[in-house]
Amino acid sequence: MDFRNKKVLVVKLCCIGDIIQLTPALRALKAAGNEVHLVCVKWVKEIAQMVPFIDKIHVVGMNSPFGIASAVLKLRAEKYDLVINYHRDIKSYVFVSFLGGKHKAGFDWGMGKWFLDSSFEFDPKLHETQRYLSVTRGLNIADSGPNTELKAPERTGLSHKLVENKIRIGIFPAGGNNPGTVMAAKRWPAGSFNALIKKFEKEGIFVYVFGAGYDAPVINEAIKGTSAEVIISGLVEMAFYVSRLDLFIACDTGPLHMAAALGVKTIGLYGPSSPEVFGAKGTNSVNIWEKIPCAPCYEPATVLKRGFLKCGDNICMKKITVEQVFDVAGKMLKYQGD
Repeated sequence: MDFRNKKVLVVKLCCIGDIIQLTPALRALKAAGNEVHLVCVKWVKEIAQMVPFIDKIHVVGMNSPFGIASAVLKLRAEKYDLVINYHRDIKSYVFVSFLGGKHKAGFDWGMGKWFLDSSFEFDPKLHETQRYLSVTRGLNIADSGPNTELKAPERTGLSHKLVENKIRIGIFPAGGNNPGTVMAAKRWPAGSFNALIKKFEKEGIFVYVFGAGYDAPVINEAIKGTSAEVIISGLVEMAFYVSRLDLFIACDTGPLHMAAALGVKTIGLYGPSSPEVFGAKGTNSVNIWEKIPCAPCYEPATVLKRGFLKCGDNICMKKITVEQVFDVAGKMLKYQGD
């Protein structure tokens, strides 16, 4: 079957980083002349709206039978030519089986493959963008590489005005938060961020620290004794500010991938997860990883078992030094440094 100039539904319910890593596959689908729809949960809709390759977004409430039934009826009425499931759990395969569609594709995973017309190997060693692309490539849809891509939102009347005539660096000291899961082991110590901010300020660099309201304890420790400006905002407002920065630094978390996809230079700090699999894929992204014997503990092959939540001492993150990050930033921004 020729999967060009068709009506396509992509099933990827969450999360922020996952939607962003999916953008190369979405770009390939759109470039093939397809009308591309995405079905997702409500809390990732804002990031999906920044993807320039999605024509229509369907929000589904997966926590209630009524929400699921309503979504099924709505999606069946769209009469899709192709439905792609990018999840690996039996519920998602069953969900897709009720959506109609002339052809269903996804990963060859357990009993799920029996619900599909075309299934493709899930290789846990591949980078996430490449795994998503393996499905579109398997459907003979050409792509234009693994770089992620978002369109920056346009906003007016915002409460913060970015400083002019200075290098502007953004920092996200928290991270690892998804509904139902808090993976603090992914975080670089707040004290290390604090020391890094002070080194930047000695260079005349202005630092913005981003987060949500519940990140306040981490943010307060990171900015102690500095002149950094804190921006507490929602995702869209954060994207607007981040798109105008010279560099963004964070652990493996949604805002890091968002910054990279917006075309901003990024430094990703990795430990429990491997940058070889989950690294930010912007056009100018550097990922630092001090691998230790027990890392990575957050892997595609084991993530569903949630063993990574048992980590009581993220020494993999603590091994990344302030000097390492500062030196990499200096090379990327070409300031003198110490």
